[in-house]
Amino acid sequence: MTRTVRPLAVKIVDSEGEDVEFGGGPDREISGLPFRVTNAFAGAAVGDLLLAIRVFNLSTGSPVPEGGTVWLNETQQTTLGAAPAAANIEPAGLSGLTSAQLAALNLKVRDGGKADAAVIGAVTLNSATAAAGFNTEGYSSVLFQITANASANNIIIEGSTDSTDGANGTWATIAFRLANSAAQAAGLSGATGTTATAGVILPNAVLPWMRWRISPFVAGTTTVVVGLKRTTSPNVLDVNVGNTVLAVNAYSGVYYNETTTPLGAGLQFTGLSRDTGWAAQGLAQTRAYFNAFVYADQAGTARLEVSNDNTTWRRATADVAVTATGPVALSLPVMTRYHRVVVVNGATLQGALMVNTSYSGA
Repeated sequence: MTRTVRPLAVKIVDSEGEDVEFGGGPDREISGLPFRVTNAFAGAAVGDLLLAIRVFNLSTGSPVPEGGTVWLNETQQTTLGAAPAAANIEPAGLSGLTSAQLAALNLKVRDGGKADAAVIGAVTLNSATAAAGFNTEGYSSVLFQITANASANNIIIEGSTDSTDGANGTWATIAFRLANSAAQAAGLSGATGTTATAGVILPNAVLPWMRWRISPFVAGTTTVVVGLKRTTSPNVLDVNVGNTVLAVNAYSGVYYNETTTPLGAGLQFTGLSRDTGWAAQGLAQTRAYFNAFVYADQAGTARLEVSNDNTTWRRATADVAVTATGPVALSLPVMTRYHRVVVVNGATLQGALMVNTSYSGA
């Protein structure tokens, strides 16, 4: 299992929103990464929220670390004498603040900026060779625009959770729908290939690495442009302490590698309980959707389940058929605190299985 954790970028500004200056010295940035204590040790109890703080000098144009990492125990309002052992902590978010701590702060959420789009230049293929893969980290949606396909080559979309360079790793075909196709205008059902000569492909799932290819190749050339969308300046949580405002950037995307262990005949895989973290704390929720991607080489079913208390689980989707080597993507709005995926294998032993989940923004 892996989890993507992004640092909190903290900027000190005055009540008018202007940067606070410190006697004309070099520009500096404070970066903090939150952790939750899982095993008690000297200076920290189970459940305490820790912050690993670093200071960066920005005067040269590129961040240069100054000094070492300072570990703060936010729960007990103390400084740790040394870095905690990795086995005693786990990544956490602002969800760890208690109700009393939140009540003592003046919190507000403001719009951090407009949506930003990035375009990967047009790629033309004249064989079944795959286009170079690209990393989707920091982006909430991906589309593929077919600009030329006169010979009606079959275009497929692929994704990977373990690639490190866009070429290596395990790749699986991802179902999609065409934005200009009335037959695929709704739902997550769709095609796993298209011979369309133009149009926009909307994948059912966004994996950490994506690419497109021609399979099978007929003749001629095919050109596709890739577009990615994100929020350049994410939602900002303003924490007012006296007359100073600490602006904390909030990111919404997080991915989990659930399992790649094949299932025996008739067996079931139940994913780990995923916790939005903020549901019980009253903070602004930036995770709008819970998603799952399932690939198996044998037939079975997949569904999403939800819970308010991490004890009683309810089915949130129907059991969707997973066909042999036919990927399935599921998604639902976040309306409860806990979520998980359930995969049930059919009557034949699996040789391959890949299950991934994610939280994503709107």
